[in-house]
Amino acid sequence: MGALKFKSFFAPAPVGVASLLVVVSALSACNSSKMFGDLHPSETLTKGYVIDQQAIDSVPVGSSREQVLLALGTPSTTATFDNEAFYYISQTRKRYVAFDNPRIVDQHVLAVYFGAVGIQRARHAVACALLAELAGVVAAIVVCYRFFG
Repeated sequence: MGALKFKSFFAPAPVGVASLLVVVSALSACNSSKMFGDLHPSETLTKGYVIDQQAIDSVPVGSSREQVLLALGTPSTTATFDNEAFYYISQTRKRYVAFDNPRIVDQHVLAVYFGAVGIQRARHAVACALLAELAGVVAAIVVCYRFFG
């Protein structure tokens, strides 16, 4: 009787090393932190306009649209009908696990309004506004008396 020969279930060394490299590279692709040794796969995502206080301070009250565009850049969106407001929207979201849906952590909306009337001096503006308010109240009273009694 000769010596028993056993079949080895293990692959030769070069094939085993290659398969180990494939497995390690596949698992490292799941890490979203871009560092091999980092064990924190969470990720912070920032989208939209990043608010810079110095840029905001460079826009004084009464600035024109062109001055605002030069200082703050293109707005995220504008007013729907009259284009009298610019909105700069920023959002910070955090993803705790690699394939998890990100959750909103912080959101800011910077609204810049432009005067539709174009008032240069506020000397008579308050008096005109109060007079218009009084005219609206008187008109409402007249209409109520006319229709209801």
